[in-house]
Amino acid sequence: MKVQRLIGTAVLALVMAACAKEISEPAASGEIHFTATIPAAGGNTKTAYTEDGTSISVAWSVNDQIALIHTGVKDVATVTAVDASGKATIEGTLTGSPADGDNITLAYPADAVDASQNLDPAARDKFYAQDGTLKFIQDNIDFRLGNGKIAVQGSNAWLKEDVTLESLIAVWKLTLQDDASTPNALAATELRLRVGGELVARAASTAKSEYYVGVAPFVSTSPGVAVEATVGADTYLYCKNGGVTLGESKYYQSTVSMASMLHTPLTLEALTDGTIVVNGPQSDMQYSKNGGTKTSMTGNTTIDVKTGDRVAFYGAGNSIDSYYGTWITGGTASVKAYGNIMSLVDETGFATATKLKTSHTFEDFFYGNSELTDASGLLLPATELAGSCYGSMFYGCTSLTAAPALPATTLTGYCYASMFEGCTSLTSAPALAATALAVDCYFKMFYGCSKLNSVTCLATDISAMDCTYNWLKDVAAAGTFTKAAGADWSGKTGASGIPSGWTVLVK
Repeated sequence: MKVQRLIGTAVLALVMAACAKEISEPAASGEIHFTATIPAAGGNTKTAYTEDGTSISVAWSVNDQIALIHTGVKDVATVTAVDASGKATIEGTLTGSPADGDNITLAYPADAVDASQNLDPAARDKFYAQDGTLKFIQDNIDFRLGNGKIAVQGSNAWLKEDVTLESLIAVWKLTLQDDASTPNALAATELRLRVGGELVARAASTAKSEYYVGVAPFVSTSPGVAVEATVGADTYLYCKNGGVTLGESKYYQSTVSMASMLHTPLTLEALTDGTIVVNGPQSDMQYSKNGGTKTSMTGNTTIDVKTGDRVAFYGAGNSIDSYYGTWITGGTASVKAYGNIMSLVDETGFATATKLKTSHTFEDFFYGNSELTDASGLLLPATELAGSCYGSMFYGCTSLTAAPALPATTLTGYCYASMFEGCTSLTSAPALAATALAVDCYFKMFYGCSKLNSVTCLATDISAMDCTYNWLKDVAAAGTFTKAAGADWSGKTGASGIPSGWTVLVK
């Protein structure tokens, strides 16, 4: 599939009509030869891509493969020719003794689906491995389906009626800039798109400020849409609470102004009216509402908020090393968390702080907070961890749909133990990049995350005592586990290893 010159409207032109053409070659018993022509979608059919900023068209290429799914059987047709007008001829063989009038589904690309029209896990993973260009979108995740009926006469088959292959994706062009009064372009090496807190697309590239992202259509509600960008060592974030709709076969363009998370203190943003409650705040722990004056907390503190209010949290200078015994839980406002948690241990220098000095630093910090929905924009930038530093941090956060990144590559004992235990709305684990595990580091980390179905763990040394003890107990029955090449998980299966029933991929 080739990306072609942009033309006319703001609709992604991904509609192809298939029509009948007979052939007369003999077929083997139970097999029928199939052929059809697929007209181009319209517009310019030059092979070079040129942008005029309005829409996108595509064209078939010789050797494109299209699945032919009928009566529980999957066959494959190949584009054998494309004429000057963009029409393509496809040819293949139907097996399983198809009959005249049988239903048939055409799917592109052929390797993306099985005979039951289920999307292959590896095909879904392509949404998370984009390169930010249109060529990648069209060549790799331009998923399409069309339904029709087979016409059969002797050993030949074609289509009884025109079939439309409609794209199942939307394309979003995102131009990134900072939120300065005079904005500057942001050259990002990675971009992540979340909807309702769930990661739906990831693209990585050499540093650039314009990304094309292919994504499954969505209508966003609370907590809305978040665009995250990696710029050097920093993460930038843009959030919109609801009001974003992307439809299939459509092309959208947006310029997004993003804030630096390394320079943003730990912040809770209210998604509904209500309260935020801080239990057992450390001495002189402070908060600021909507950029106002910092207020010290001397006892359990209730903060009244309206939808859109932002409450930032700070330590007292750099004198607080641990927040063990402090819980932000029990409030009534639905909230999302973002910004740099190091603002709690280094009030003025948190943007560059990377060391946790005391064990249990943030243990239980959001324990039981059922109103926390999204922590994907929360930065935990420490590279030097302490024992149990994030233990049970999100324990029982039953509404949490998106977890923060865990960038540390050198682990300590119990550092992530029970960190997400009981997070029953979490579907995807943060990537676990450490290559060597520590004693009990992942102990019960995702225990009871009943919807969790995606884990990436790049460890090659998993020999530490109880490092994965019951870490995936009672997760989803089916899922995808991505492991490092060369990692031997043969002795770790089930709840303390790779769950049975999960598909294993190698990175």
